[in-house]
Amino acid sequence: MSGGVPASAPRVLPRIPQARGVILAGALAAALCAVWALWPLPAVHVDTPRIEAGPPAPEPTRTVEPLDTAAFRTPLWVAQPPPPPPPAPAPPLRLQLVAIVREGDVYKAALYDPDQDRLLVVGAGERIGSRLVEEVSAGEVSLKDGALTRTLALREENRP
Repeated sequence: MSGGVPASAPRVLPRIPQARGVILAGALAAALCAVWALWPLPAVHVDTPRIEAGPPAPEPTRTVEPLDTAAFRTPLWVAQPPPPPPPAPAPPLRLQLVAIVREGDVYKAALYDPDQDRLLVVGAGERIGSRLVEEVSAGEVSLKDGALTRTLALREENRP
């Protein structure tokens, strides 16, 4: 290394000149601040104006209202009723459309009822149990069961 100090030499920290004097000056300043902050304030006399009061006001008469017990019968929380259950699905239609027959200008449907093991031939306006035959056309028949209308249609290969 070039220079005058070898690398292995101990490092010397610089000395703070008069460190004891700096500490004493700081302690003295803190003590003076504490004395100034805690010194009591001089008493101050404030002249307040005197207000002359007239005769005392009469006390208001109090009337006690009777307790309204109807307020305790008011519901604080009302639970909403549950929504109605969804309508039950309609039972499956077991009738099978076998054929559509034309008699003059009127179409009639040949329906097989597997529950009774019978072949029924019905036209528009006739009833099959609780179902009403609404319309019979060349390729399909519409049955109404309450508010539900169902349509039975012939397969494409069986249509005229």
